[in-house]
Amino acid sequence: IVSDTDLRKWVLREEKINEGGTVYRRTGLIEEIMTRDMITMSPEDTIEDALLILHGRRFGALPVVEGRKLVGIITKADILAAFIDTLRIEGVGGVRIEVILPRDVTFLLRLIQTLGDMKIEIRSLVLSPFGEEFAAFLRIGTIDVATVKTRLREAGFKVPELADFLG
Repeated sequence: IVSDTDLRKWVLREEKINEGGTVYRRTGLIEEIMTRDMITMSPEDTIEDALLILHGRRFGALPVVEGRKLVGIITKADILAAFIDTLRIEGVGGVRIEVILPRDVTFLLRLIQTLGDMKIEIRSLVLSPFGEEFAAFLRIGTIDVATVKTRLREAGFKVPELADFLG
């Protein structure tokens, strides 16, 4: 594969200049600059695995292969689009709140019931490990988020502000 990094290195390499000052660009074959030992994905790999590799290695894309055949390329933009679709945040509206829960499903059920009792529509919910607890990221259909947070706190839920996540 020839990456954008491979191309930049080729463009920036030293030029040959003759005595007359004429610049001669070295002509090169693709095989001289391509990456041979590359990281690949298979169609059965998860989006999360691809995301971790792209982020950890600072890649923009990864080839997807079956056996020795290239069947596609997955990019950071593809993954971002998949997460937007999964979280259903495009065009959803509403506001996002975070609630910290013990690692016990009964607390999640109680949170959902509490919001239901308040007649608050849950438009999306993502549960993520947060130390020894879970962070529930909810997108809810209301404009009165302050009242929702107050009522959740009164019901015994830990509802942090953004500054609590930033340490």
